[in-house]
Order: sequence, then C-alpha cells, then structure tokens
Amino acid sequence: MAFIPEDNQLMSCSSDGRVIGWDLTTKEQVKNFKALEDPEDPNAKYSVDCAFSPDGKWLVTMQAAKPSTTDKTTRGILWDITTQRPTTFFKPFRSSEQLAFSPDNNHVALIARPNSEGEFKVIIWDIDARKERCTFGTIDSISSSIAFSPDGEQLVLAYETTVELWDVAKGQQVKSFEISTKLQFLGPIAFSTDGEHLALALHNHSIQLWKTTGQHAETFEGHSSTVNAVAFSPDGERLASTSFDSTIRLWDTTRRTETTQQLSRDESQRVQHQKHVQVIAFPYDNKLVATGSYNFTIILWNVATG
Repeated sequence: MAFIPEDNQLMSCSSDGRVIGWDLTTKEQVKNFKALEDPEDPNAKYSVDCAFSPDGKWLVTMQAAKPSTTDKTTRGILWDITTQRPTTFFKPFRSSEQLAFSPDNNHVALIARPNSEGEFKVIIWDIDARKERCTFGTIDSISSSIAFSPDGEQLVLAYETTVELWDVAKGQQVKSFEISTKLQFLGPIAFSTDGEHLALALHNHSIQLWKTTGQHAETFEGHSSTVNAVAFSPDGERLASTSFDSTIRLWDTTRRTETTQQLSRDESQRVQHQKHVQVIAFPYDNKLVATGSYNFTIILWNVATG
C-alpha cells in the first residue's frame, strides 16, 4: 500500500494480485487490474509480497506457486502501472520475503534464498538496467526486515538481535549493533524521515527507537500482540504502528511519550477492522494515515480526530 502524491492516489495490492488505485479526492477507483503472471490460470502463482515505487509508475510483485503444485520457486515481476502490463521477469528464487523500493525509484531490495540449501541474502535489483545489481549479507533467520534510508544511500537489515546498515552503492556494511537478547527482533523496521533513527518492532509487542549510530533512544509499549507494521509521519513527529491486536497506535516521537492516540478504539470503527491490521502508510501532508487489514478492508484515518 502506498500514497502517490503526484496523482493524489492511494494504491494497494492484495495476495490475489489485485491492484487497486483510489483517487483521494473523489474516493473513486481509478485503477483496477490483476498483477498475476497468468490471471486466467486457476493454478497460477499468487502474490506473496509487493512494493510500489514512490512515483507510482512501477510495481514489483513476488509470486509463488500454490502449495498444491510442484513448483516451489518464487519469481519477481516488474509491472508498468500505466499499461498494467509486466515488463521484466527476474530470475526465480527458491524462496523470498520482504520487498523495499528505494526513494529514487531506481532500485528494489529483497531478502531471498537462491536455492533450498543456501542462506537468505539481500539482493538489489536495478530497475533501469532490469537486472540484479549486487548481493550482500548472510541471514539465517526467517524473521528479518529491510528498509531504505530516506536518501536511498543506505539499507538497514534487521534479523534476530542484529541490526546492520549497508552502503547500497558499494555493497559494504557500514554499521552493525545488537539489541538486547531478551528483546529479540521479530517484525518490521522503519527509518525516520531525517534518517537519524530506526523504529524496530520486537517480539514482546513493544517498539524500540534506536539512533542509527547504535544507541537506544526510547521504548514504546501498548500493543497486546505482534506488531505488523511501523511507519513515520513525513514530518517525523509521529510513529504509527499496527498489530494483530486489531489496533492502530500513534506515538509522539518528539516528546517520547506513550500513545498519543489509539485509532479504531470505539466499536463502530473496530467493526471495520475486525481482523489483524497488517499494513500502514502516511501521505505527505501528515494529516491522514491509511491502514489495511486481513478482512480485506482499507481505512483512511484523520490523524487529528481519529
């Protein structure tokens, strides 16, 4: 899910490959197509992850075969959103997880395992060249996450209790630090908009704020289940989080206080997100936040009023 400021649109993609774009002014659908290799084939691969380019021109999907088939590979596909057609089929992997588009729209990072015996690695795809640019890192944990820095020059990789910062151009590690072994990293990660802090979701349902230099800055507690997504507001003053507890929380990063607001608090709102809230995204004006749930709904929230 992503906001496209130039077109004033909200884009989303679901596991069945359906891509939908909404005009934020009229609230009407302006795009609707299936980003699947063969949408008419009942045994076709399904989408396990997707990422939109910040300019809204490209979509990358990772598609895997259904469990009932003998095909165990995952393939990355680059889609032109304007034509709604695939433009590039990247080489298949044994398995993959986690996708991230660079802020300059030129690169896609993913965590993938080239074969059944190998370890997971970070792979960078060059969108203009339509090919793999570099591979780095060694990850032996399924629970891992990646995110680009706001300037696109660095990539953060987090797994188990390790956080690593990598120079994307050189493919070299520039920083590594450990978090407490009692608070093993589990879920998503996000860069602050100034590139100076990282938000890490941990297995004890808390979110920790760390400086990119490796110093712990703050811990936010309030969720009662696994945190599925974290995102900073464009001005960096709020951190939003979603969880399996079906709530969306907003945290004040300037005062380092506990929740400033909990969305979907009353029953009328909670009915709309009856299941786990999985994804979250901020537009560029700090006034709205969008959330997506396992009950196939997307809700647009007013940050000020909830």
